[in-house]
Amino acid sequence: MGYVGIDSDAAELSTSMPYRNRQQPASSWISHDWLGSQPLLWSQKRGTKMSLIKCRECGAQVSEEAKKCPNCGAVPQKKMGLGMKVLLGFGAILVIGTMAGHSSGGATSAAQDGGGTAPATQAEVASLQAAALADGPLWSYEDGADKMRGTHWASATVDATEKLHFSFPYNGGSTPSLEVRQKGKQVDVILFVSKGQFLCHIDGCSVEVKFDDGAVSPYFAGEADDGETNLLFIEGAARFIAKLRKAKTVTIEAEFFQEGNRQMTFPVKGLRWPLA
Repeated sequence: MGYVGIDSDAAELSTSMPYRNRQQPASSWISHDWLGSQPLLWSQKRGTKMSLIKCRECGAQVSEEAKKCPNCGAVPQKKMGLGMKVLLGFGAILVIGTMAGHSSGGATSAAQDGGGTAPATQAEVASLQAAALADGPLWSYEDGADKMRGTHWASATVDATEKLHFSFPYNGGSTPSLEVRQKGKQVDVILFVSKGQFLCHIDGCSVEVKFDDGAVSPYFAGEADDGETNLLFIEGAARFIAKLRKAKTVTIEAEFFQEGNRQMTFPVKGLRWPLA
């Protein structure tokens, strides 16, 4: 092991000198341990061992307590103590934990906010249908008189078990309804929605109808005479009503403008007939 003299503030290691430089004070010297990874600075004044660090500008060995490099004058970069490392690590853990908590809370809030507009699942639809049937007849009845012609009319209307969801400008939920109307010997079956447009041409269109778990049957339909696009008159009304009176539910599939085919299920049990 060789010793080299060094200034008490800073020094550059010279491994070519196996003896202490007489021009430097004997109060401190460098011990270069060839088995170790880093030269050490011993101070007789302090009686302590100090590590050397490399100058980031010129690469010279400098005492970790030196204010500047004696070779180039650059301020050496101090090593971070163990206590500071632990403190910074603990602070990083706190920051990450806080961010994770906010992210989880935001996701939960978003899920709660969006839950009201999400479409119902098949299980939820089945549950709604069962509840509607358990409540008994859901038909609403109206009647009136045409005094000028001396005729009487009556109607029964029932809403679907779930709303339809369309894009703008018909977003927000649309309620499908099925109406049975009787005026003298004339009967009509009308399918309409609170918002939306059926896709039906001037020469008519067709809808698919299923009573309970029976077979799917096509029915011809037509638009209203006044051009309203949110309702359809289902033809073959007498045949339709005859099957309707024996069923608990009826499902109708119709095509909507820019929305494709949609299915609507109505709880039709308990229809009072005849109406008038």
